[in-house]
Amino acid sequence: MNRTLEPPALPVDSPRSLPSPAAGSAASQQAPLSDALSDVVDASQSLVANRFDLMRLQLEASVEAKIQRVGLLAASGVLALVSYMVFFAGLGVLLSQVVPTWLAIVAIALPHLGASGYVLSRALETPAAAGAATTSSEGVTP
Repeated sequence: MNRTLEPPALPVDSPRSLPSPAAGSAASQQAPLSDALSDVVDASQSLVANRFDLMRLQLEASVEAKIQRVGLLAASGVLALVSYMVFFAGLGVLLSQVVPTWLAIVAIALPHLGASGYVLSRALETPAAAGAATTSSEGVTP
């Protein structure tokens, strides 16, 4: 009993109803390619958004640190000014024990007025004149 088994006969469709192998592979490659491209676009958008969030957080931390530094500098400046005034008031009282009070006040005020006049004159100089003064002192001509 030798029987050979043959595969069952399959219905044959017309050639127009079957997709060509090239068309099928292009269609099957198109879907994964568009999905991959969509994933790349989504990932890049997410990366850019995360980078902007990180930059915003770093900028906020930097600004907060700078504001804190400015506040501390302002507070130390006020404290230094008050200490300066108290020191020279005490010096005036001490000096008034030796000389008349008006002379003690003038002796303390005149150097301060001279120093403030010098600083004011430097602040009112034009930048070109200030630059020329530094280059001429170094012996370099522009």
